[in-house]
Amino acid sequence: MSDRDIANGSAVDVGTVDDSAVDVSTVDDNAVNVGMLTSWLDSKGVGTGPISDAVTLTGGTQNILVRFVRNGREYVFRRPPLHKRSNSDETMRREARILTALGGTDVPHPRLVAACDDPDVMGFTFFVMDAISGFTATTEVPEPHASSAELQHAMGLAMSMPRQPSAVSIPQRSDRNSSIVPTAGSGGRSVAGASS
Repeated sequence: MSDRDIANGSAVDVGTVDDSAVDVSTVDDNAVNVGMLTSWLDSKGVGTGPISDAVTLTGGTQNILVRFVRNGREYVFRRPPLHKRSNSDETMRREARILTALGGTDVPHPRLVAACDDPDVMGFTFFVMDAISGFTATTEVPEPHASSAELQHAMGLAMSMPRQPSAVSIPQRSDRNSSIVPTAGSGGRSVAGASS
């Protein structure tokens, strides 16, 4: 099996899976093969040792997110739903391109750590990003935000602040044989003109 490093397009053999490196009991086995993810992360140089404290995140509508810790650092694994649609892999590729394009901007986003655009690795394309603290305001509003009109107002203002979309470039779809995440500003559509 091989994958393509989104950052540079190089093929990497993830080899055999060593299940002894897996320390996970709270993640749904269908969400991610933790042994394969561990091997893939090893091939990318993302942390060392076992994956621990893995938990499937809720609140999304389709895609699967698993938060985990490796070598003391928190990450989030993102993949298509269990029953993929015909465009699920391309959706993951597009999301990885968008996260890369947002790098270096003031738009709040998690940093893309690594991505796999080869569905042969795990049966789908996927990526790993830095974990960030927060909540999904459309599904949950924890304290102190839930009872503070002042904090809710500040959140609304923060969401309405104008951004500089012309500074962010979303690359066009590319074929699987090339890097799918060019650097920001390398061409493609601007966020303001992007459509799904």
